[in-house]
Amino acid sequence: MATSILLPFIQKVRIPTSGDKVYKDECVLCFDTPESDHGLYVCMTTFLGFCRKHVETYFYKTSNSLFLHLKRFKKEVQEDAPASTPTKLAIGLEGGFKVDGKKYEYEDHNSVVLLPEFHIVSLPCPDLPESVQLSISSLLEIDAAIIQEEAAALAGTWDGMQRKVTKHANTLVQLDNGVKIPPRDWQCQVCGLKENLWLNLTDGAIHCGRKYFNGQGGNNHAVEHYEKTKYPLVVKLGTITSDASDVYSYDEDDMVEDPNLPQHLAHFGINIKDLQKTDKSMIELEIDLNQRIGEWAIIQESGTKLIPLYGPGYTGLENLGNSCYLNSVMQVLFNIPDFINCYFKRCEDIFGEFIYEAPRNFNVQMAKLGYGLWSGEYSKQPENLEDPQEAVPELPGVKPRMFKNLIGQGHPEFSTKRQQDAQEFFLHLISILENVVKDLHFNHSIHFLQLLKENVLNNQLYAPSETDKMRTLARMTEGSRGMLQSLQGRWDIRLPTLSWEN
Repeated sequence: MATSILLPFIQKVRIPTSGDKVYKDECVLCFDTPESDHGLYVCMTTFLGFCRKHVETYFYKTSNSLFLHLKRFKKEVQEDAPASTPTKLAIGLEGGFKVDGKKYEYEDHNSVVLLPEFHIVSLPCPDLPESVQLSISSLLEIDAAIIQEEAAALAGTWDGMQRKVTKHANTLVQLDNGVKIPPRDWQCQVCGLKENLWLNLTDGAIHCGRKYFNGQGGNNHAVEHYEKTKYPLVVKLGTITSDASDVYSYDEDDMVEDPNLPQHLAHFGINIKDLQKTDKSMIELEIDLNQRIGEWAIIQESGTKLIPLYGPGYTGLENLGNSCYLNSVMQVLFNIPDFINCYFKRCEDIFGEFIYEAPRNFNVQMAKLGYGLWSGEYSKQPENLEDPQEAVPELPGVKPRMFKNLIGQGHPEFSTKRQQDAQEFFLHLISILENVVKDLHFNHSIHFLQLLKENVLNNQLYAPSETDKMRTLARMTEGSRGMLQSLQGRWDIRLPTLSWEN
């Protein structure tokens, strides 16, 4: 009986509970998943998941022998429904821009595997001991660790983009100046513009909004009025309804919620129930701009015949839902030679040293990211491709979910799925690196990171032009010469020679 070979090892089998984290979506040391060629092996003792390559390393390190093997096959489902229009300024989130509009159906083939010989017991198997059966059913039913961590991070938010109630909601001063606002036919009191108009909720003044980067929008008269008066709250005319309105607070520098907006409008003779939406909200305008002037087309490069590149260094990072800030920073850092040498070329040493704590160890997750970007395992040319330069509709990339969850842990912003500032994330990353890389022979880049952090904090990167910014970076680092040299064709950069002190 095939199950008899498992009996000497079942005493180490555990049944996961709600408090356990099960890493069954992705290898904790690389980016293989149940959909990869060899599937995923989940340890039935520690619930850590490994690919075929790393599960052997783990076995010889721990002597844990029994694994639940997960293999998933996916098949594309053809749909006739038209593509949905974005309703939210987000990427990879519901209502936002779709990174991949395809839908799939899945078929799972699971088994129990005994190492080191890789003996296989296909499932379902009624002859398995009850403890093993319970462990298997719990492992399959419990939410994956990545899902649990994302749910915990998003607790208390709505789509990760909740607007705060303004601090002026109950204290806003409104002048008794006799101003009454008509229900339509508004125009800017300075320039006469009839669109993108904002009503100041203190004095009832109507002015046009800011000028957009493409020259459209307004003439900045609303913000100029605030600078003169310091009256903080404005509402965009044409967006006011009983359900939602665009309210902006100048001194809070953000779009806000005003729960007392009906009363504030009534002061100027406006009944919010009588108003209908006649203008686009700020979110709709930004989405419209992205679609209309081609920014989103540039991001996804639609309409362009791309020549695919394969191999080490040509692996992309997939968007996890507004994670562009993280992806861009990590792609740049992993073009610095010290990062490649430290985290990619030494990744197996790091994996072996910290394998027990792989999902929670920063150095392991950095090494995993380096392996994903530079090993070439996730940028292989598809089989049966007749023309190597043929456009490929879906190039593989890696999803840095485990890294994002770890580096954002406990942080009020980077633990969410809200859009973030790349510079702020970069400074957060440097602060972590300064504490964890001292034992990894990473001295050169420690100097580089500290110098770069100091310059960023001193606002030296806020140069008047992109060329000046790149020159500043060039003066600051010798370690990223390869990256900067690749930009010389686009920017006038002279790379100096720097000497590092160990």
